[in-house]
Amino acid sequence: MARCPFAEWIRSPNYDRGRNMGVSVIVQHSTVSDFASALTELTRADSSPVSAHFLIGLDGRIVQMVDTNDLAWHARQANSYSVGIEHVDNGWHQDPVRTPELYAASARLNRWLLDMYDLDVAAIRPHREFVNTACPSGLDLGLIIAMTRGEEPDMALTGEERNWIYESWVLAHQTKNILETHFRQNALSGAKRSVVVGKSARAKARGAHGKEGVTK
Repeated sequence: MARCPFAEWIRSPNYDRGRNMGVSVIVQHSTVSDFASALTELTRADSSPVSAHFLIGLDGRIVQMVDTNDLAWHARQANSYSVGIEHVDNGWHQDPVRTPELYAASARLNRWLLDMYDLDVAAIRPHREFVNTACPSGLDLGLIIAMTRGEEPDMALTGEERNWIYESWVLAHQTKNILETHFRQNALSGAKRSVVVGKSARAKARGAHGKEGVTK
């Protein structure tokens, strides 16, 4: 089992047991409801069941509902390789009603998940990246990232400005990874080509030597 040691456990029946893929993304959601309503929605079995691995309240309360070794139903195709975190917004998802306690709890939980799955903070991604939605709307991802990295956030900036900086950083980080992978693959291919060319040259040399011997 993979359960957070500082989260309260309230089991949801809505999950798929086990994983075929490793966790590579931590999806951030906003509840568009209060804590009690969100917890009920995420743990009830009905005709349209949903779930998430974690729920964080405005008071910093963290509840885990699905083991992270299992699939919660929160991001469609991304379920197979992600962990989902719901953040309470009391129904005001576009407004900055989130509290310092919620952000501190989110940073602590995200840090624990990043460490457990050996991920970089670029793995912290908004729900809207995987589904046609505005979620997590006004949630300040830039603030969560800064706190998760142990940095002092620039509170002179708006949440929107911090999110823009965060998205720019993620894009630069992803581009860097793509380029590094490309260069490694090219270097490997070049090394393989050198080996093949070397073998071919040696084979030709041996063939030429043999023919000379026959001619003589």
